[in-house]
Amino acid sequence: MTPDQIGPFLERVSLTDPRILPGDKAEAMAATALWAVALADVDAAFAINAVARHYGNSPFLVKPSDITAQWRAHVKDSVNRHVDPAPDTDDPAEYRAQLAAGRAAASHGQPTPGRQAIGPGKYDVAAAATEITDDDVRALRAQGDFKTLWAETRREQKAANDARKKLVLQHDDLADRLCAAQGLSSAEYWNGRIPPEFTSIGGPRNRSRIRALVLEIVAEADRRAAATTRPHAA
Repeated sequence: MTPDQIGPFLERVSLTDPRILPGDKAEAMAATALWAVALADVDAAFAINAVARHYGNSPFLVKPSDITAQWRAHVKDSVNRHVDPAPDTDDPAEYRAQLAAGRAAASHGQPTPGRQAIGPGKYDVAAAATEITDDDVRALRAQGDFKTLWAETRREQKAANDARKKLVLQHDDLADRLCAAQGLSSAEYWNGRIPPEFTSIGGPRNRSRIRALVLEIVAEADRRAAATTRPHAA
């Protein structure tokens, strides 16, 4: 909680329990300063709910320690529930940053994205969420299989990218459209990767024009491939 949140917080609590703020102005200011220091790391909304939980279980005056004890338990639970996501980027530095951000959020009791580690070839996390649970991932790690799963996922991703690149580059007009979409001097520089569906782990959908154009180009290449393999009517 920030210092400017403490005053309104204590005034709100005092409506439930007038004992929270002393009648003497100097004592009230000292109490406010004490609460501000004690709850510096606690989320404001959590603190309000913690007060309600306290009075739901105890008739005694709420103290800062009653709230911080609940906060520590909440943070511990958040850390225990956090699961590092499988990579959704080819950039190791970006992935490390995503991991750090997720772990930092968990360590501060903040909700972390519901996108979890997933199996080979499963890059639509929303669809895969019902297939592999947090417990499954923890079991994989405990068995030492997570690195193998990650390596297999990356190999399958590269194979899919290579196949996609080969399919698109068979057509000069699609290769030209790809260069224009991504600002490439040669389509050979494209690694076959489609920009990710989400801007970051747990972030909004990637609605960039580049992603839309690449998807259109790949879809057209797929359509042409299907047309050439479709049996002719007699």
